Amino acid sequence: MLVTEFGQLKTLLSTAKAIAKVNEGGRIELNMNKTSKLEFSVNELQMSTAGHLNDIEQRISQLKAELDETKRLATEQGAGSVASPENVMTPANPVFKELSDKVQLLETNRNLKFLLIDGIPETENEKLPELVLANCQGLMQPELKLSDIENAFRLGNKNRVTTKPRTVQVEFVFAAKALKLYQSRMQLARARSNIFISELLTKKAAYLFYLARSNRGVGKPLTKAWTWKGQIYVSKTRAARGTLIRDIDELNAFLTANVPPVPPVHGGVNQ
Repeated sequence: MLVTEFGQLKTLLSTAKAIAKVNEGGRIELNMNKTSKLEFSVNELQMSTAGHLNDIEQRISQLKAELDETKRLATEQGAGSVASPENVMTPANPVFKELSDKVQLLETNRNLKFLLIDGIPETENEKLPELVLANCQGLMQPELKLSDIENAFRLGNKNRVTTKPRTVQVEFVFAAKALKLYQSRMQLARARSNIFISELLTKKAAYLFYLARSNRGVGKPLTKAWTWKGQIYVSKTRAARGTLIRDIDELNAFLTANVPPVPPVHGGVNQ
């Protein structure tokens, strides 16, 4: 059991390193005049990524030492195996949660360059970057350019039964461009457009967002639920400041709490 559970941590580290390679190879736009509110520092992001990886590796070394010591004591006592999981990496262990959160953060940072766009009509031999550009014109200043798009492809099976166009996943050259386009998405809603733009979320964040939206609407505790930079925000009134929700426990606590309204904020956090 110890070897299996310790292997979970090694898997977390491998995932983190894979994400880190993507981050290190990515390019972050630094344009003070055009995207001052959406700037990212390459050095800051890489240092953050390296810091998280170092923390994980240090934890692995510490836990491996504890694991070896526990095995040694068990052997001396003639136990032959260790039944207690208290010193190993299980989901209930706070250290496991801490490391999982670090990997979650790395994955969230990686996803900042991606957006999901629904409603773009699907045709044979289509050129998706051009279609994305055509459907997003007029949403942001400066205008989105073809050179801002790294890649675009459809999600799902082409030979599906429904005629609804498949979602387009778009990878941008710079995370700042993706965030600026996402921040402009409310113009589509005001224009009653069939195009809908959303962020690419981690599995954990996507499930949490699903739960939040399930509690939003008439007769339900939430008035709004949205995402910004891969994180989930909720509020109980239109004028209330968005509250960051990191896990199901925090969502449940917010749903049952009597939260007084506070002045609204502007920008990406109050959509």
